[in-house]
Amino acid sequence: MKQMTIEQLEESLRRALTEAAGEDLIIMDGSEPIGVLHAIESPSDDADEWIDDDPELWEIIDRARKGPRRSLEQVEAELFPENP
Repeated sequence: MKQMTIEQLEESLRRALTEAAGEDLIIMDGSEPIGVLHAIESPSDDADEWIDDDPELWEIIDRARKGPRRSLEQVEAELFPENP
């Protein structure tokens, strides 16, 4: 698995997902893991079928749903802090 900070993710999300194709990408806040993205190997027109049929994806979703929840506002505040 790959690891990166929120700052690295914000700066290079597209590149990071391309490099992590087919892997889980762990999002780090300093030394603390705070999230996981699963990069699709090759997006295509049949992505809906892949999403419906991929048991690994649904396992990842189930694990995420059981973990601590944060609002969109909390995530946005961490990703895009206001400039003082």
